[in-house]
Amino acid sequence: MSDFYKILKDTRIQRGIELEEIQTRTKINIKFLIALENGEFDLLPKPYIRLFFRAYSTEIGLNPEKLLNQFEQIDRKFSPKLKKENRNKISETLLTIPKSISGGKIIETDKTPKIKRGKMKLGLLLLSCWIFGIIIISKITNLSTHPDSQLSAMDYINNLNTKYIKGNLEEHLLEFPPPYSFTIKTVSHLSVFTSYDSTNFSHTILNRERNEPFYIDSTLTLIIDHTKNVTLSIRGKSEEITLNRFQNLLNPIKIRITENPPSYSVREYTKKQ
Repeated sequence: MSDFYKILKDTRIQRGIELEEIQTRTKINIKFLIALENGEFDLLPKPYIRLFFRAYSTEIGLNPEKLLNQFEQIDRKFSPKLKKENRNKISETLLTIPKSISGGKIIETDKTPKIKRGKMKLGLLLLSCWIFGIIIISKITNLSTHPDSQLSAMDYINNLNTKYIKGNLEEHLLEFPPPYSFTIKTVSHLSVFTSYDSTNFSHTILNRERNEPFYIDSTLTLIIDHTKNVTLSIRGKSEEITLNRFQNLLNPIKIRITENPPSYSVREYTKKQ
C-alpha cells in the first residue's frame, strides 16, 4: 500500500502544529488523527474517512483533493470487486450458414449471399441505432457550461455575492438522527463548492453520471452551480429525503446541513439584471 499518508505527519511537524490543535479545531478524536498519520485506515469509521482527510489536510495547509484522490485509488484497489453480470450470447446457430449433407459430402447451399446481406443489414441497423442514441443522449445531457464554473472557489463566491441576489430561504428540521450524508447525482458536469466551516470553500467538479456523497461531521455548506438534471438527497442511518423542491434550477443554490440541531436550509439565488 502507498505510504502517501506520511506527508500528513511530516508536514504537520515541519509547520510546528500539534495534534491537539488539530483536534480542537476539527473536533476529530485524536486517536483518529493518529490513525490517519499512520495509514491505519481500518481503525477509522468508514463513513468519515474522507471527511477526516479533508479536515486534517486543510488544517495543515495541504491540498485535500490530491490526498483524497490518492486515498480513493487505494480504496478502489482493495475494495471487493463487484461481480459482473452475465451477458446473453447470440446463438451461434443464427449465424451459421445452413449446410446439407448428400452422399456423405457436405454441400454448401445457395443461401450464403442472403445470409451475408442479412448480416450487413443488421449491422447497419445497429450502427444507426447507436448513432441515434448518441445524438439523443448528447441533446439531453449537453447543458451549456456556466461561465462561473471555471472560476476558483474564492472568485466564484465573490461573483455570487456581487452578481446574484439572495432569494428565497427555506429552513427545515431533519426528523431522523445523524450521522448524515448529502448525495448529489448528476447527469452532466457540475461545479460544487463545499465548506465545513462556512468560510473556506473547496471547488469540486463532478463528472457526468456521478453519484457523489458528502459526509457531515457537524456542519456542511455547499454551493451548487445549478440543479438542472441533478438529484439532491440527505441520508441518515435509516432514512433518506430527496430535495425535489430545489431541483432543475438554473441558478446557484446554497445548502447548509447541521447535526446539532439536525436541520438543513436552502438559499436560492437570482442573477442581477
